[in-house]
Amino acid sequence: RLHEQLQAQEDNWKKKGMGRLMGDSMLRLLTSVGFVNHVEEYTRACEEKEQAAKNKKVMREAVADMKVEWKRLNQERVKENEKQKEAWKEAVKVWKGNKA
Repeated sequence: RLHEQLQAQEDNWKKKGMGRLMGDSMLRLLTSVGFVNHVEEYTRACEEKEQAAKNKKVMREAVADMKVEWKRLNQERVKENEKQKEAWKEAVKVWKGNKA
């Protein structure tokens, strides 16, 4: 169990975000291949993050719409059950009246 916890903690450290492009106070040669690649990777990661957020929002809206539809159908079901219950009570009254 401890091994799994340590592994999970190390995985979280490895997943540390891209951060800022120039956040370590070191000088950068803005035309160097490494920095340009880093900028492209950072831009791609930001775009993927935005797309994931948009997808999540769309899914959340779809779930909300499904919940509204489910609530409407559930209310109709409850009303129908109440009608059936009332009809059953009336049938029981008629049966008891005929029995007596």
